[in-house]
Amino acid sequence: MRLFALSLFGVLACSTAAVACPALNMSQGATSLGMDQLSSSQSISLTAGGENRLEQCGLGMLGFGQFRSVPDYSFVVTGDISRNVVLAVTSDCDATMLVNTADGQWHFNDDANGNLDPRLTIPAGASLDGQVDVWVGTFAGGECAATLNIAQAGAAIPVAPPTISAPSGAAGFALAPPPAAMPAPLPVAPAPGASLGGTTVVPIPQAPAPIVPQPQAPVPVQVPQPIPVPAPIPMPAAICPNPNMVGPSLTLTGGQLLQPQAYVAQIGGQYALADCPGIPDAWGNVNEAPSFTLYMSQMDGYLLTTDVASDCDPVLLMRDAFGQWHFNDDTNGLQPQLQVNGTSLNGRVDFWVGGFGSSACQGSITFRTASMTPPVVGGCPNPNLQGVPVSTTGQALYSPTDYFTTAGGSQQLNNCGLPVFSSGYFNAQPNFSFFLSGMQDYGRLEIEGEASCDTVLLVRTPDGQWYLDDDSNGNFNPRLDLFNTFMLNGRVDVWVGSYTGVSCPATIEMETWYN
Repeated sequence: MRLFALSLFGVLACSTAAVACPALNMSQGATSLGMDQLSSSQSISLTAGGENRLEQCGLGMLGFGQFRSVPDYSFVVTGDISRNVVLAVTSDCDATMLVNTADGQWHFNDDANGNLDPRLTIPAGASLDGQVDVWVGTFAGGECAATLNIAQAGAAIPVAPPTISAPSGAAGFALAPPPAAMPAPLPVAPAPGASLGGTTVVPIPQAPAPIVPQPQAPVPVQVPQPIPVPAPIPMPAAICPNPNMVGPSLTLTGGQLLQPQAYVAQIGGQYALADCPGIPDAWGNVNEAPSFTLYMSQMDGYLLTTDVASDCDPVLLMRDAFGQWHFNDDTNGLQPQLQVNGTSLNGRVDFWVGGFGSSACQGSITFRTASMTPPVVGGCPNPNLQGVPVSTTGQALYSPTDYFTTAGGSQQLNNCGLPVFSSGYFNAQPNFSFFLSGMQDYGRLEIEGEASCDTVLLVRTPDGQWYLDDDSNGNFNPRLDLFNTFMLNGRVDVWVGSYTGVSCPATIEMETWYN
């Protein structure tokens, strides 16, 4: 039997058809910075600016600013990454900063470093475990000289002092001095020789009229012109899971997930769910962007089960296609599990894999479905009934594919008059109805059963032929090889019964071969 290994790596990239945007695949190379080296600030001279506006790139929810497509600086932290790293910009204009961390998350800041300059703290752990790309832009376009400073949290890092500039015409603020006081007039002596009553006296002339000084006209003072300041960006009360952002994406159907699909997941987050009033009865820390975005279809009649497995304490949050939130923490010990009816999952479904408290590690997330329709148990195997529908191709089945079900039934096959020669108990409804295509390119279809009880396999092909096997796979397990592959294009019904009528969990494996 051939064995295959499959890995999935999700990458979040923002772009539009007509506008160039900050791109993750355009870095000109990354600089290695040791964590010990970052105990003192490392400064990089660059030019702030760019032509791409965030709102045109699907990143408008982060803030406002214009950036280049190519990162202005990329770096990798080597050594211990258990400490936060601070990025701060000093510039001659209103600069902004956009960062994509090693875990694929976007971060933005405008004015946290003072003097309209940005500052960001990159959290320790997964955010620093790989390449970090940095764009230094401007709030309203244009360019200016800037310096990017990188250091450990707690290390001294330049902070731009506020610039206070005198408004134009400041010299006109000095008021005109008041006019100098006029000196008081001196008394005037009378002419000598005047007489009064025979007595010579000195006459006293009439006092002159007082001189009233006229004030000078005031000097006009220029009114200072206000310095324009950008409108402040409203900040949310808390950063919460954002369904407007897209995580690594998968397209799946209910039938495909009858075979469980497992993916690597980074567990942990920066933001507390308890601070998000729109998500009731949830706790732990998650990131703003989803860990996974699933586009699901054909989910009616299925129950979706989602499990997380890890060495730390994860939490699991889901937003279904109707916008309803689902949360779980510890269903399986410290590991979460969610089970949701497939009727609410046709469309986009987002998952966040977070951590309880500061828990952070690498784990896995598994998606699987099971039929919610109870089988029709009474009567003989009936090809007019349909089992769990699965659409697949010969090429897809060249990779062995497992399907999970329950073996057993209540009807003894010997009493049904079918053109097969064996015994066993079956239900009337098939366990699966496979809709196959592209089968003519292969030599045979192999169907194997495996279970803890003695299972029997019954198959009806699109040309109406019946096939049955009991123990050809060894250990009381069945196996069928169907060679007329051209006649397998269409509906193939599969019943999984048991020899004694006992029910047990079972797995069937489908695989195409060239020989």
